[in-house]
Formats: sequence, structure tokens, C-alpha cells
Amino acid sequence: MKAYENLIIERDGNVATIALHRPNALNALSLDLKREVHEALEELEADQNVRCLVLAGRGRAFSAGQDLNERVDPGSPDEAGRRVRESSRFPEIFLRSRLPSISMIQGYCLGGALQMTLYTDVRVASTDAKFGLPEFERGMACIAGMYLIGGVVGLGRAMPMLLRGSDWVTAAEAREIGLIHYVVEPDDLETATMAMARKIAALPPAGVRATRDWKATLFRNMHGVPLEAMWDAVGRYHQQVYGTGESQEAVGRFLTK
Repeated sequence: MKAYENLIIERDGNVATIALHRPNALNALSLDLKREVHEALEELEADQNVRCLVLAGRGRAFSAGQDLNERVDPGSPDEAGRRVRESSRFPEIFLRSRLPSISMIQGYCLGGALQMTLYTDVRVASTDAKFGLPEFERGMACIAGMYLIGGVVGLGRAMPMLLRGSDWVTAAEAREIGLIHYVVEPDDLETATMAMARKIAALPPAGVRATRDWKATLFRNMHGVPLEAMWDAVGRYHQQVYGTGESQEAVGRFLTK
């Protein structure tokens, strides 16, 4: 494996871990980090000895979500919509992957990072994990979040969660509504997750792979709306919201706190 600036790659038998590692930025999803995740997953995909993937975040947080410090004025609503659409699609790599995947979550798991975990097959969190979608507080639409969260926990629970903003959802609440699958004590998080990953890696892979392919088909058509149509809506609605100037003002206030 090559060395990465924003990731730590670990191997444990047939299990590989991609760990986000930007500790000074709470593992925020920068463009470079996203690119490295894509490259690392491609490398691991090519290694037939890898049978299960763990996605983790090192330090105090899994990830605080998109890196707002990288936001550059796109110049027009059309370009704003295009950029958000393309940037937000990055987690689809986990849906296309042959590898069954587990998200190992501690601390903050927010915005785009929370959405990213929904593309993985299993989500294990420590009791100190906090979940949320702060897009509304940043003056943004949350189209992908509504689609993905609504597909996992139901539309009736999705909008109240989005409206909570930074009143974060606790691990216990997230488990109760089905946003995550398992909750363990912080000291047990890695042990429990790796034990699960080893069990998955030991399964005969053909049946797992076929079922994940079918899962991907179902995932791409949640709510009877194709995933591609949802991404078109992301661009369209972000363009509309950007034209009001509200997101620029809200993000500016957040970054100058």
C-alpha cells in the first residue's frame, strides 16, 4: 500500500481498515481526503485477500463532515449546484465496492460523514458518538440527507432529525431509530468491530457479494426515486438556495466563530 497524507491503512488478516486521519480538523472531508479514500479503496479492491473493510476515524471524531474551509465562491448558482452534486456523490464508491463494509464510529459523525456511513453495510458506534445534519444551520438544503436518512429510518423520522441541527442525536437514540446497528462502550469499540469484521471476512464471499449487488440495486431506488434523480435534485435545489445568498452568509458566520 502507498502512504497517504490523510489516511491510515491497516491490515488484520483478511480485514482492511481505512481510517480518516486529519486530527486537527476532526477528520473533515477535504477534497484530498476524498481522493485518497477513493485511491485506497481501489488498491484494496485489487487485493483478493481483502474480504472485509472497516471505515474508521482516528482521534476525537469519526468525522465532522464536509470541510467548509475549502468552500470557494463558485461564481454562479449553476456552478454551485454542479459542485455540490459532484462532491456529494463520493460515498457511492462503497456501494459499488465488492467488499462488505463496517463503519466504526466514535465522537462526531456529522453531515456528509454521516451520509457516507449509510453506504456501508454495518454501523457500530461507541456510546459517546453524536450524529447530526447541520446543513439547515449552514443555510443549505439537505436533499441527499433526506433521501438517505429517510431510506434508512423512514421519512417520518428523517425531517425531525434534520430540523434538530446541532442538537445532536445520541448513540442510544440512533440505535433506537435504526440509524446505527450496535452501540458499545468506547473502550470496546475497536475490539467489537474487528471481531465482527473477522467473522464477515471468513464467510464464503460469492453469496455475500451477490446479495450486496442486489442491495445496491435496492439502495439506488429508495422511495421509488432513482439515486441518479436524487443527485439531479441535489444540484437543482442547491442552485436555488445558493441564489438567495443565505448559505454564503451562514457558512461565513460559522467559519468566523
